[in-house]
Amino acid sequence: MRRKKLLTFGCAVGILACGACFLPPPRPGPPRPPRPRPHVNLQGSNRMRVTVRNNVGAQGIDAAMLERCVADSINSRRAVAIPVAVGGGEAQEGDAVLAITMEKASAAPEQQQLSPGSTTWDFDVTLSTALTRADGVWLWSEVNGVYQGVVVTAARVSAWDSSSFAARARYYICDPVAVHMLSHGQ
Repeated sequence: MRRKKLLTFGCAVGILACGACFLPPPRPGPPRPPRPRPHVNLQGSNRMRVTVRNNVGAQGIDAAMLERCVADSINSRRAVAIPVAVGGGEAQEGDAVLAITMEKASAAPEQQQLSPGSTTWDFDVTLSTALTRADGVWLWSEVNGVYQGVVVTAARVSAWDSSSFAARARYYICDPVAVHMLSHGQ
């Protein structure tokens, strides 16, 4: 009896030892997708200056907020070959420029409100954008790109003046501008 147990144990150890040694190695996980190569050739540019011109007037988005927001969105998505984006200020020697022009901006309250103390606004912003390299070479543009979104404010606060608008602008406006520019540039 003892002999049978030892023989069984020895065979089990042998099977495990041989099986473990002669099995193929475990399969590696799926390969990571390569980081997208930048389509935008900003060679010779030290940084990217984001500027916003407001053709809408007093109504609409704060230009300085939009400059910072677009620059942050670009920096969070940029590849190593793309220089750091900076919002606002004057372009200096060696700066690529992403010029954004606000063509139209409108916000309308929805008829059906979520709660009595708040207002839900649908907003549309039309932007024209152009990217030029530091040497003045045109790289990419989008004319009259329409960006739409929704923001909820306190009952008597306009969509543009609400504290939650900056976060919504990043999602509905700044991130799409950055993605379009980084993926479709020449």
